[in-house]
Formats: sequence, structure tokens, C-alpha cells
Amino acid sequence: TSPMWDTGRSGHYLTPRKKDFRAGWPEVYESRHGKSGGLVEIFATAFESYPILAHALIAQTHKNWRLILEHDGEPPKGYKDLLPKDPRIVFTFSKEREQNYGHAKRARYVGNLENSKADFVLITNHDNYYAPAFLAEAVAALDDDDNGCIAAYCDCVHSYIQHKVLPAKPARGFIDCGAVVFKRAEVAGVAWQSMEHSADWFWFDAINKNRGGFRRWKKIEGVHFVHN
Repeated sequence: TSPMWDTGRSGHYLTPRKKDFRAGWPEVYESRHGKSGGLVEIFATAFESYPILAHALIAQTHKNWRLILEHDGEPPKGYKDLLPKDPRIVFTFSKEREQNYGHAKRARYVGNLENSKADFVLITNHDNYYAPAFLAEAVAALDDDDNGCIAAYCDCVHSYIQHKVLPAKPARGFIDCGAVVFKRAEVAGVAWQSMEHSADWFWFDAINKNRGGFRRWKKIEGVHFVHN
């Protein structure tokens, strides 16, 4: 059996719903962090293609987020103009291309998490899409401390399997870094482990070994994430 908690639609971890939740998106979750629900900091790497991530974040029902988008090398002319004009979006780029799946950038970001002011963190890519309720659902799950939850994750539609649904579970090849929101304080100090393609899984495994195991992760219901 899985060591996860699957919260389910009726679980008290989820955002408050209207009587007929099919009539619209979940209402904004009011957590112990106040009406803002806590700051979610999103770090994403980019290279040339359309930054759909930024537009998906604009549509989130959870509004307290900050995106740090780092392009690999100098971006094409006009690339920044593709981003929504929003003060929550910080765009930067490296002087030269690093060409290592973005892992060097992630390693630097993770190495500085202890200095971040965010409550939660999500590491993803510029060409990933999120359903509007994703951050609200994740924050709602993470906000309940009864079981010491440190991570909330969801199923996704993944490009590596012809854009079919990938039922997420904590195993290599079955979970993508972009599907998981963490409590920042719990993962700060756990270094990025590798520069190879599956480096996100090695980081997950290090978190597992240093922070009490995957039993502290919760799965939220639904396919909230589309990869690439």
C-alpha cells in the first residue's frame, strides 16, 4: 500500500467548496497564514519556447505567489514581452547556456532556500501548465499540520508518455518535480543531488531520507498539471 494520504474530495485538507463545486472553481482557501494563504514561491527554468507557466499562474485561485523565471542563456529578442506584466513575476537569465536540464539553476536556487521568505516552494519549468485550483489545493493540504505534512502532489498529464495521465506515486519515473509543492522550511538545507536527467527524483529521495519519509507527503485528488 502507498504511504501517502489521499485526501479525497471530501477531505478537510481541501479548499472550501460551493454546494455544487462543478459550478465553478474552489473558493480561496483561508489558512492559518491568513486570507493570503501563505506565499508560494515558484522557481522555473526556461529556454526559448512559450512561457505558458506564467499565464497559468495568473489564473490561479490562490493569489499569493511569486515566480522566479530564469532563462538558460540570453533569451531571444522579445521573449520577455511574452510574459504577463505582473509584479509577482521576476525574469532573469544566465550569461551563458548551461545545458544540463536546468539542474545547475535548480541547485543554486535550492541552496539558497534557507534565505527565502516563502512559506511554500514549487520547482518547475516554463512550459508546464497548471489548472487554476492547483496552488489552492496544495496549500490547503499543506496547511494541516496534524500529520506533519511537508509536501503535496498530484497526478499529471506527461509528455514522456504521449500526454497520457501519469498516476503519481513516490517512485522514480512516477512523479515529476513540477507536481509537488513543498513546505520551504522543511526542504531548506537539503541540497540538489545531481545534474543528470532524473535529478529531481534524487532530490526527492534525499528529502525522504532527511525529513521523515514519504509518509509525510499527501496526494491531492485530480489532474492539476500538464507537463510540457
